[in-house]
Amino acid sequence: MVLQLYFSQNTACSIVIVRHKKYNMNREFSFYEFVGIISPGTIIIIVFMQLFPGVLKAIYLEGLSIGEFGVFVIIAYTIGHLLQFLGNVIEKIWWCFFGGMPTNWVIRKDKWDYLSEEQLKVLLKKISSILKLETKTSLTDYKPKEWFAVTRQIYAAVKQNDAAERVDIFNRNYGFFRGIVSAIAACLVMIVIKSCFTDWEVLIVVVAFFIMAIARMHRFAKHYARELYVQFLQIKE
Repeated sequence: MVLQLYFSQNTACSIVIVRHKKYNMNREFSFYEFVGIISPGTIIIIVFMQLFPGVLKAIYLEGLSIGEFGVFVIIAYTIGHLLQFLGNVIEKIWWCFFGGMPTNWVIRKDKWDYLSEEQLKVLLKKISSILKLETKTSLTDYKPKEWFAVTRQIYAAVKQNDAAERVDIFNRNYGFFRGIVSAIAACLVMIVIKSCFTDWEVLIVVVAFFIMAIARMHRFAKHYARELYVQFLQIKE
């Protein structure tokens, strides 16, 4: 095997190393890059080649298969980054239907579904005592942009307290499924262009996968928000 992947995981970070023996090439990818960027890019490449097989001839180089010299990984990585734009658009539209991302739900009276009212009171006190910020009378007095800055500082405090492991896991899973959602959305567009709505069976299956992926994205976003605030509440003053 010419192109090899090495997985190195620990509590601090997870690394995927792409190593090419013949050309002595090493490239380290963080676990987020691998699952959140390379994986969605790979989906696009596979589907694109199935729909437009002529592209294989364009990618095949003299004496090199698509897996050699890291060509496949490079293309997947590039496409994955481009998909992040689509993912950002889908993310923004999706969360508009829910009054913002789950981390913002604590500043809405109608979205207190993952923290108790008592926890919300303690959260406000800890923002003052731990972050040394001047707090408002109630969490609902914060505007989304103001609260976004506060949540970033809350995460920094949790990270400094060495309690961000589960938070990061949920965040990586959220990023992964956001990438998958964007990849499936792009695949839907390609399938429609190729089939002109004639392959209804395929479209139905792909739409089903899109719904499942976005449901998982939604779930992990809630898990992230809950875990972030719960870990912050555990920090001793």
